[in-house]
Amino acid sequence: QMCIRDRCAPAHRKGILMNSTTLDISGMTCAHCVMHVTEELKALDGVKDVKIDLHPGEISTAMVVSENPLDDAALREALDEAGDYKLEGVIRT
Repeated sequence: QMCIRDRCAPAHRKGILMNSTTLDISGMTCAHCVMHVTEELKALDGVKDVKIDLHPGEISTAMVVSENPLDDAALREALDEAGDYKLEGVIRT
């Protein structure tokens, strides 16, 4: 867990920590893909921020900051809703 001070300063003062989840995603090729994946991940309950590092035709990474740990099934469902993308790996910190 981590606290992103510029994103959760009021929560930080209350002792609330944010969770960081890094996703390895295959199938992303362009900015349009980034937009759809970002939109679906941000729609998950408790997600505060999503940043994607696009590597067209390779494994792209998404860093997701959330209030609570994210369930792998919910992450896969969000990617399915976004398009033909596959969750290749998850790292939680």
